[in-house]
Amino acid sequence: TGAQQPTEPAPGYLRLFPNPAAHQVTVAFSGTAAGTELLLRDALGRTLLRERPSGPEHNLPLQGLGAGLYLVELWGQGGRKAVERLVVE
Repeated sequence: TGAQQPTEPAPGYLRLFPNPAAHQVTVAFSGTAAGTELLLRDALGRTLLRERPSGPEHNLPLQGLGAGLYLVELWGQGGRKAVERLVVE
């Protein structure tokens, strides 16, 4: 077996940092930001925040959110591309 070469993240790649977070979270994703939406949902599926990022990294504010588990969803043309769990402290 040979060493694997680094590859570009697959379409729909989504990463949150820091996670857990308290005040804001940085969302990094692959692909273009054109036509992309980020949604923050609570455990009941309610949309709490909807933003259109201007680049492949975007900061989401977490002020006013209680501690708990949330979902960050990446949406683009054709529907949802990726989802990650976010723990708010």
